[in-house]
Amino acid sequence: MSFRRIAGYGGLGFVILLVVNIILLGNQPTATDSIDEIIDYIGKDTDAHKLALLVGIALLPFFVVFLAGVVTEMHTTDREHGEGWAVVTLAGGILIGASAGVGDALLGALFYRGGSGLDPAVIRAVWDAQVIAYTATGLGITTVAGGAAVVSLHRG
Repeated sequence: MSFRRIAGYGGLGFVILLVVNIILLGNQPTATDSIDEIIDYIGKDTDAHKLALLVGIALLPFFVVFLAGVVTEMHTTDREHGEGWAVVTLAGGILIGASAGVGDALLGALFYRGGSGLDPAVIRAVWDAQVIAYTATGLGITTVAGGAAVVSLHRG
């Protein structure tokens, strides 16, 4: 089986696991919700939350294989045209992994404690930090999509 096909399956596996992760996390409070809502969310469905974190970790290798497939294809055309869009796309993928990893670690710390024994101010600070980390994945997604879009629009 070619790497191109494996990368395609990696992308499919990534999307499936991402959807499972989102379903397991349920309706999360936003950064503007009260601390009581956040504490209630953290303390409920703890098994589903822990499973969601494991699924979030498991989807990363699928993302890496998919990204490698995309970057490899882009690199080939970059060399032909003397451009560096593959590097831009790779950097975006690294940003996605880094920011999502920080968000997972922060959220995991809250989930594994179930919020118990933590001061509400600490919970709020960690919650807000994970929201910021996950929001930063948007920069990586934009960079990956932008790099791929430029190549697609420029070269077909």
